[in-house]
Amino acid sequence: MRRTIFLVAPSPILNARLPGIRRSIEHIAIDIAESPDVFKIFEALAHFPRLRTIIIIIPSDAVEEDKVPLWQQRIRQDEDVLRRISALVDAPSCDGEWHQNTYMGWLLCNYLDGPQVRHYYSRTGGPKIKLFIDRMTSSESEGPSTEQPWALYFY
Repeated sequence: MRRTIFLVAPSPILNARLPGIRRSIEHIAIDIAESPDVFKIFEALAHFPRLRTIIIIIPSDAVEEDKVPLWQQRIRQDEDVLRRISALVDAPSCDGEWHQNTYMGWLLCNYLDGPQVRHYYSRTGGPKIKLFIDRMTSSESEGPSTEQPWALYFY
């Protein structure tokens, strides 16, 4: 079965630049490397009524902050990365998933602004949130990768 996954930066979601198609998007992948507030992204995504899969793309610690634009360009052009991201629609993520039994999932169900938004993530049949950590060097080096994902800090 063919599916379309939209790979977008946070700004079109946060700035409501997708009004015409947000009603039809079922699967979306977002790189959050330059996002100042990941919760605002999830609040905006709650206005996508048919959304079934949210894939959060996180760079590994091998990506330095000044190299983020190059990393973002690479993930949009690398067919292997795109194939691995799209496979997450039908498979569990080895990098983790956020649901009600995880700390981040609990925050989405209880912390976000507005009862409708919180219900969106806590309802049965709500979107699945999967993580994809892009380990840039893991395929180039021998042995297990020692790269870690970027850390999320809550203020």
